[in-house]
Amino acid sequence: MASEGSRVLGDWFTLQRGTTYKSRLLDAPGPVLLGLATIQRNGGFRADSLRTYGGESPAKLLVQPGELYLSLKDVTQSADLLGAVARLPVDHAPGRLTQDTVKLEPRSRGVPLDYLYWLLRTPQYRSYCRAHATGTTNLGLARDDFLAFPAPEPTRAQRRIVETLGALEDKIELNRRMSRTLESMARIYVDRAVADRPMVPYGSALEVRMGAPFKGAGFSAPGNGRPLLRIRDLKTFASGTWTTEIRGDETTIDRGDIVAGMDAEFRATLWLGEESVLNQRVCSFRGIDGVGRAFVIAAVGPDLEFQEQAKTGTTVIHLNRADIDTFTVPELSASEHRHLTAATEPLIELVVANSIQNRSLIAIRDALIARLLSNRIRVPQEVSA
Repeated sequence: MASEGSRVLGDWFTLQRGTTYKSRLLDAPGPVLLGLATIQRNGGFRADSLRTYGGESPAKLLVQPGELYLSLKDVTQSADLLGAVARLPVDHAPGRLTQDTVKLEPRSRGVPLDYLYWLLRTPQYRSYCRAHATGTTNLGLARDDFLAFPAPEPTRAQRRIVETLGALEDKIELNRRMSRTLESMARIYVDRAVADRPMVPYGSALEVRMGAPFKGAGFSAPGNGRPLLRIRDLKTFASGTWTTEIRGDETTIDRGDIVAGMDAEFRATLWLGEESVLNQRVCSFRGIDGVGRAFVIAAVGPDLEFQEQAKTGTTVIHLNRADIDTFTVPELSASEHRHLTAATEPLIELVVANSIQNRSLIAIRDALIARLLSNRIRVPQEVSA
């Protein structure tokens, strides 16, 4: 073991690598798979793409609630997932590692897991992972390089920062859960209102706006242009590309607008990110004549024919505007729409408000993470309380 002041991650953890799985057993009863899609960019658990696995899941491959796991690879050059860590929520069922993830197994019962979790989300650690990346197409991080990252005993100040980070993370997650409940309530209102109603064309209730292609030469660094919303950004609520192009015909959306990616997973989503310009294969929806957002979110969806074609991947992979124009929504009268909007719009507004608050909390959290390895940081008593 290294001395107290020179400890590295290998003094705290051993690694358990996951194994491959059989795709034909996906979605069968069993633990959820903890692959790359369950880790946020630069760290954190992601619950929007969970799938169960009905195959062999020995105990050594299972991640228990509260345990840490991470990726030692990335399939993109951004390296956002290289070395990125996640912690399985304490109220979550156990999950199974895949060939792309490894579990961090503490060497003793006294390992400061909370501190080490946040240490693995610091900019210093993220820079270290990028600097030690190997490969050209798929990036990798060697086990020995990961285990060699400095991880000294936490100081008293660092422990206080970690306590504050934990409180912030709890509040952020509480807001997210509240928003999911509010959206479910709004959907119930809509489902009851539209039950057994005849279907009418989209255009009778919705205005559809399409995104447009942008040339790579017009892209810029964040802060020097406007964010461009692509299909891949819809689940993260973070536009990953910025453009300086000013065309005059852009479709722009703001927080609280409704968007959808025109692919096999086509579905309406309440946009909770920043104001963005829509890229090609992304569209937005607005209700007309008093049609509310809850109705749009619940009613917008492809017809069964498209769903079946999309599953095969042989006939239809992406939607076009002409495809959307063939879809239908339930028919309600103007007075019914007014009643439904009055009942559901306050719920949607609370979801947006939670998103705004989370944006501020995340900014505070990220600022504290950035200072976790600084000896000069001091956390006031009232912040950590």
